[in-house]
Amino acid sequence: MMKTSSHRGVSEVITTLLILAMTLVGALFLSIIMSDSDLTNVGKTVSDIPPNSIKLTGYDTRDSVNLSNILQLDNNFNQELCTDSCALYENNIPLSVSNEGTHFIVLKIKNTYTKPVFIHNVQINNVLHSWDPNTSGKLLETSVDDFTGKYPLGGQFSIIPASDTVQLLQQSSNELLPDQEVRLVIKLSGDIAPDILVWRPLQIHINFGANQPAEFIILSGDTR
Repeated sequence: MMKTSSHRGVSEVITTLLILAMTLVGALFLSIIMSDSDLTNVGKTVSDIPPNSIKLTGYDTRDSVNLSNILQLDNNFNQELCTDSCALYENNIPLSVSNEGTHFIVLKIKNTYTKPVFIHNVQINNVLHSWDPNTSGKLLETSVDDFTGKYPLGGQFSIIPASDTVQLLQQSSNELLPDQEVRLVIKLSGDIAPDILVWRPLQIHINFGANQPAEFIILSGDTR
């Protein structure tokens, strides 16, 4: 009887030790998983910039001349904003003496956030338009074809002052200071298909570092 009781006691101790060992292994495994998860999240910061920090204060999407009161910022008179059918020569101006380039639109926006933001890109009908660094510090000039930064090339934009009373010098960066209001001169991408007829909705997404872009819907052929 003593031997049986002794064996039972040893078995219970072994069982207890096995349970403890399995618990420790499980805890260690879980710790490794959690640690790996933390490592994968390093650098993934959540922006505290509200998506409504960028306000759309005006726009000009007319198929007309002198967009946003800018002399010689002209589109061709064909009742549409030419994109896809002008893609081959998209970097030409719309009234080019050789071949028609894609059309321009102008968005006037304001940064209402308390810190500077950067306009990373503008999506128009789901097609990205990036800031054209070649326009940095150059006067806006759209009277003749140019590929040196006097105006943004197809699928890109430049940034100019909101006021017509100052020199239309294109900004040297895509940064907007707090409370700064500017105009984005956008040369439409030839990837937008089909061409945009007048009085059609344009879906605008402005990506500026918030978790979500600033979203607007405006009309082609309109000005505000």
